[in-house]
Amino acid sequence: MTDSTGSPAAGGRRERNKLDKFERIFRAASELFDTHGYEGVTTQAVADRADVAAGTVFRYAASKSELLLMVTQRRVAEAVAAGETAARALPAENGIERLEALLLPLLEASIRAGKNTALFQREVLFGAPEGEYRLAALADIERLEATLAALIREHAMALGVRTRLDPTLAARTMFSAFQLEVIRVGLGSTPPEALHTDLHAQLGAVLAGTLGR
Repeated sequence: MTDSTGSPAAGGRRERNKLDKFERIFRAASELFDTHGYEGVTTQAVADRADVAAGTVFRYAASKSELLLMVTQRRVAEAVAAGETAARALPAENGIERLEALLLPLLEASIRAGKNTALFQREVLFGAPEGEYRLAALADIERLEATLAALIREHAMALGVRTRLDPTLAARTMFSAFQLEVIRVGLGSTPPEALHTDLHAQLGAVLAGTLGR
């Protein structure tokens, strides 16, 4: 059993040992992916860095792609939580600023991950259907989209207007645009310094269309 971050739930000595091994594997995979990129890492290298047997790694992640999901999903969950806190600290009238505050931590984490972000997104879309880290990542995305939609509704209420388009659909459109922009940066087709400007423009366009303005 795992908790909301993907770590084994704490319990007795056996569970604490499992948690310790999980955290060592997590740190090893995280450090190696960050340093060498996905293609430059092997599961044996992760096992060596974590000081565990190769078979132990596969108890927590069935493949190298699952290791990437394990590492990145926790970062996504942390970024979503940080973004929610930042967005809620702003008044509802500040619609675009709240949307950007929500997405900024995930944006920064995605840029730091580089090409690993595109690989993570591929695994989320096409990975093992019942993989626990993939399912957790999908839940994080649903949470983010739900928060985007809630921010849109709250902004409309603060302005005293009715939304012309469904905020849930608008939220999905915003997140899809966000993903595409991040992939472009990760693959080197868009400079990172242009990402904030491009994302601001796209969020503003979708928000204006949703409000009918």
